[in-house]
Amino acid sequence: ETASASARGEGGSFTNRESLVSSRTSMAVTGRVRKTDALPLWKGLRFGAVALGAVAVALFGLCHDRYPLLVAIPGPCAPCICNDARVLTGCPYHAELKESFLWIGERGLTAVEKGAFKGNEGAGFIHLYGNELETLPAGVFDDLQNPFSIVLDHNRLTELPPDLFNKLGSLLLLSLDYNRLTELPPGLFDNLGSLLALFLNHNNITVLTPGLFDDLHSTWTLILNNNNITNLSPGLFDKLGGSLQFLLLGHNNVAELPAGVFDRLKHLEGLALNDNRIDTLPPEIFRGLKRAVAIDVSSNNISRIDAGTFAVRTNPDLAYVSLAHNAIRSAELEGAFSNALEHLWLTGSDLTCAELAGAEGVLPRGADCTQ
Repeated sequence: ETASASARGEGGSFTNRESLVSSRTSMAVTGRVRKTDALPLWKGLRFGAVALGAVAVALFGLCHDRYPLLVAIPGPCAPCICNDARVLTGCPYHAELKESFLWIGERGLTAVEKGAFKGNEGAGFIHLYGNELETLPAGVFDDLQNPFSIVLDHNRLTELPPDLFNKLGSLLLLSLDYNRLTELPPGLFDNLGSLLALFLNHNNITVLTPGLFDDLHSTWTLILNNNNITNLSPGLFDKLGGSLQFLLLGHNNVAELPAGVFDRLKHLEGLALNDNRIDTLPPEIFRGLKRAVAIDVSSNNISRIDAGTFAVRTNPDLAYVSLAHNAIRSAELEGAFSNALEHLWLTGSDLTCAELAGAEGVLPRGADCTQ
């Protein structure tokens, strides 16, 4: 739900949501990107939607195969059961069939009773999207033995118990997009050492507490677009360094990047910081991103680019950089960009492609520039 985009054309932002073509579905499963496909895949960075879409299709077909007379099952939450207040109390039909898929989306659920999943211990896919849930009781998922994905998108969640997911060590995908979360309590993601993708788009999150992501040792995609995050604490992403490949923080209110905040992300291939309030890129802020292929800092308040900000010494594979829609008035051009650079976006900036083209050694031979 997660965790799910084509370029904004000449505007230079490449993190919008759109479907990917089928030839790229392998990225959704593996998180791997071939350098020859780097730009198209980065432009379709919401690749998690492909995986979720496949699951959704499978679930839809499965429900129709398993429950051809769904309308004959009584109650508004069919094939599960809820009370008159639309509180989910159980899914006995799924339990009887030892069903792996719990499709409980768009049922108007207002709450889930603790113990509602008793009998469904073997369920791997729990989809509760499109309901009216405002919170969930602690321990509600504890009966699940080997869950694969939990999707809670498009609810009204405002808070979550800190230990809600703590017994779900096998979970691979967790999606909380389009809710009303303002904070994520410390410990919320503890023990999720197998999690591959975490989607937190379109909430009202303002603060990411230190240590929040420390147990996510396998996560390769973390998407936090469209929140109200104002700052990133030093060390926030350090424990993700062994696995994280894509980090999206676009459309927030980040004004400052603390030195070293990305230093440990040695496997990161794509970083999106577009549409924030960043006015300065600290020297060598991207020095730890040795495998970065694409960095998007478009639509900020950046006024200057220092030499070495995107240099070959620190970012030898960096092929795509968007500086579009900033107030860049000056740049130390010598050594500013990596020799691997293939495309630079400067749309809406005072710095022009012509200036770069006229400065010897700034743009590598064959690199494109969009004004």
